[in-house]
Amino acid sequence: MAKGFKHFAFIFTLLLTFLYVPNVFAELTIGNYSLQSKERISRYEYSYTYKADITNTSDTVKNAAAIVSSVSVKTKVIENSLSFGDVGAGDTITSSDNFTIIHDRRIPFDPNNLSWEITADPSIDGNAALEGIDSDNDGVRDDVQTFITERYPSNINSKLALRQLANAYQEALIAVSNNNQEDVNISLGKISSATQCILFTTKNIEDTRLIESKMMNTIERVRAYEEVNALASGQFFGINLDLESTCIR
Repeated sequence: MAKGFKHFAFIFTLLLTFLYVPNVFAELTIGNYSLQSKERISRYEYSYTYKADITNTSDTVKNAAAIVSSVSVKTKVIENSLSFGDVGAGDTITSSDNFTIIHDRRIPFDPNNLSWEITADPSIDGNAALEGIDSDNDGVRDDVQTFITERYPSNINSKLALRQLANAYQEALIAVSNNNQEDVNISLGKISSATQCILFTTKNIEDTRLIESKMMNTIERVRAYEEVNALASGQFFGINLDLESTCIR
C-alpha cells in the first residue's frame, strides 16, 4: 500500500507541473506607503492619501500600474489606481499618483489588508521576444542559464538537470508558436522526462517551479505556455521508475 501511494503521489506531482501557470509579475511588489495627507471624515473615520513604491526584482517592464483593494471592512478604498511607468530590473520607483483609503481608527490599520493587482508590459528588447536570446545556441536562454548557474554554481549534474527542463520548455514554446502539434507533443514528453530527472538529481520539486517561472516571464511566453497546457490536457506521460535514465548527460 505504501509503495502504491508513493507512486500515486509522484504521478500527481508531475501532473501539477503542467497545470501551474506562473504569475508574470510575481517579482513586482508594492510597498513603502508614504502618507501625503489625512482628513477627518467622521467621529472615527479618517481619509488617508498615500503614494507607494514598486520594486522590480526581475526583468525590465514598461507601463507598470497597480490597483488596490481592501480585505478589511474597516478600510475602504476610495481612489484605487497607481501608475509607475517603466521600471528597470532591480529598480524601486515611487508612484506618480496617489491612492486614498478611509479607515476606522478604532481598529489599528494593517497594511497587509491591502491587496494589489499589478499590470505591466514586457520591455521591448531581444530577450523579451518569445525565443529570447541564446548566445551560445545551446537551447537555453541566456537569462535562464545565468539563473541556473547561480543556483547550482558547483553541482554540474544539478545544472544539467535544470538546463534539460529549460530546454524542453523552450522547445514547447517555439513549437506552439509555430502551430506544430507534433513537436509540442514531443516537447511535452521531454518536459516529463526532465521533471523526473530533476527529482532524481536535486530531489527538490521547487526547482521545477523556479525554472517554469523563469521561462514564462513575459505575457507572450505565459500565453504560449497556456496553449501548451491546453494541448497537454487529457494526455498521460509515463513514469519511468528508473529516474536516472531520464537524465540527458
